[in-house]
Parts: sequence; C-alpha cells; structure tokens
Amino acid sequence: MSKQDSLKALEKAVVAVIRIKDTELAKLVSTEAINAGIKFIELTLSIDNAAGLIAELKKEFPQAQIGAGTVLSIEDCKSVLDAGADFVVAPCVNPEVIKMCNEKDVLCLPGTATPTEVYNCYTLGCEIVKIFPGETLGTAFIKNVKAPMPFVKYMPSGGVDLDNIKKWFDAGAYAVSVGSALYSGVTKDNIQEVGKRAKEYLATLH
Repeated sequence: MSKQDSLKALEKAVVAVIRIKDTELAKLVSTEAINAGIKFIELTLSIDNAAGLIAELKKEFPQAQIGAGTVLSIEDCKSVLDAGADFVVAPCVNPEVIKMCNEKDVLCLPGTATPTEVYNCYTLGCEIVKIFPGETLGTAFIKNVKAPMPFVKYMPSGGVDLDNIKKWFDAGAYAVSVGSALYSGVTKDNIQEVGKRAKEYLATLH
C-alpha cells in the first residue's frame, strides 16, 4: 500500500501499539486486536525479532496495516522496511528516517512535542505527525497547533484511553494511538480480553 493509501486508511483509526518483549505474546495480542477489527498494528522494536514478526503478520493478515514503532535509526528503518512494514513510527524526529520512508513511499509518523517540530516534519514530507507524549501535552496541544497549521494531521500517542479518546478526536486528532491500555494484565490464559477491549475502543468511534 502506498503512503497516501495508508494515510487515507488511517483517518479516524485506532492504532494498537504493541510493546511486549515476548514475541509469542506480542503475536497473540496483535492477532486478537486484528480479529476484533483493529486495522493498524504498530510493533515496537522492543519486541524480540520485531522485523520477523512484522513479516509474519503481514502474510497472515493482508487486510491489516502492520507497522514498526520506536524506529530511532536509519539501520532500524532499513530493517523494518525490508520486512515489509506498512508504516514507520518514532518517538522523535530523525530526518534520515523520514527521508528513507519517503523514498520507499511508506508513511512515516515522527514524534513531535513543539510547533517547530511539527512544521519541520511537514517540510520534510510528513503530512501526519505523532503527538508525543500525549499524556503530557494534552488535547489542547492539538487544538492550539492545528489553528495555525491545519494542513498537518495529528495522531496523539501516550495517555489515550476510553475516558478521553472522544476528547482527542474533538480536539482535531486524525487518528489515535493506544498502547498498554489494550493489553495490560493480559497473559496467554486471558488473551481474549484484548479483543474485548479493542471492540470497546472501536465502538467509541461510532
């Protein structure tokens, strides 16, 4: 899928951020989330063999967008793009990573926390940026920054939960990123809890 196609599909979407070291559990959580209707899965590089899991899930779930998170270096970026990552997310701004994603026509969402970072990423070719840490910046950050820069799309990450997800979209978020709230306390024995929580998040979008 092209960068523009991924961007279109991301509108009003919930991105499930899987930050679990254990590859097997990370796969089970991802599978439950996808089967519940989540279309975007972000596998962070803290997962053992994250690139391998990206390739595996892409084969098993061609209908889903499988991306990589915590991509900090050009080496990491090359690794996940070679594995077929549909999108790349970072907690910070690395112009080299953005450039490589643009060259490969892959959506890149760098982490931004200031208006200057937002604008710099836009000039580097990012139509959408990650607002991080969302819990610290708050919903007002998007509302205020979007006023002078409505041409940029925003995805908060960190601190998004069922209690505030609607507030984020009301403030102007294009999509939201949800992490441990989806799987905290989940083991292989109660994995179905992930699907239940995922459906609750998706229900808030309607």
